[in-house]
Amino acid sequence: MTVYAVRQPKGTRTGGQFAAQAHAETGLRLARPLTREQALNLTTLKPGKERNIGADVHGIAGVETINLKNLGRGTGLSSDRNVIEMRFALTAESNIAELYESENRGRAESQGAAVHAALERVGMEAPKGWSSIPGMPEDRLDLDDDGNLTFVQYDSFGDGEKIDPEDLASWTEGYDAFASPSERHRLEEAITERYNED
Repeated sequence: MTVYAVRQPKGTRTGGQFAAQAHAETGLRLARPLTREQALNLTTLKPGKERNIGADVHGIAGVETINLKNLGRGTGLSSDRNVIEMRFALTAESNIAELYESENRGRAESQGAAVHAALERVGMEAPKGWSSIPGMPEDRLDLDDDGNLTFVQYDSFGDGEKIDPEDLASWTEGYDAFASPSERHRLEEAITERYNED
């Protein structure tokens, strides 16, 4: 006599216990990536909120990401204008740590010289930064401990305004040079010169 073992537990669908079973949909939908036009549309960026824009969307050479943050109404500005903080994080190829690190120099002094030289490279004044509009925070350059550069700029926009892509390109002009070997050599010389002045 032959005995057959039942391998299909009662109540389990045919096809095994891991076979697809009927279930309700989660209702979760993945958001579509923003287009460049949508990313630069400030009407959808509410006060206190921020938006990250990757290189695949913004298309600016030398810039890895752009972070836009609506800081709300600015003091000294008309009541229909918001202050927008724009953080331009440069690519890994623009890291300048190797240009200022040296056993013969103090780290803080070297970083300070690097910030001054980098600001001068793109035609900006140091050390106080610069502000394009009275009553706005000062624009600046952030250099993290690893040598990565982030330019931080502020501007005001009225309700319903968008950032013009041509303006965006002009604000970031020269940022791609930080990855150029010849420009990096000039920057290294400028950092050394600045360090020796201080």
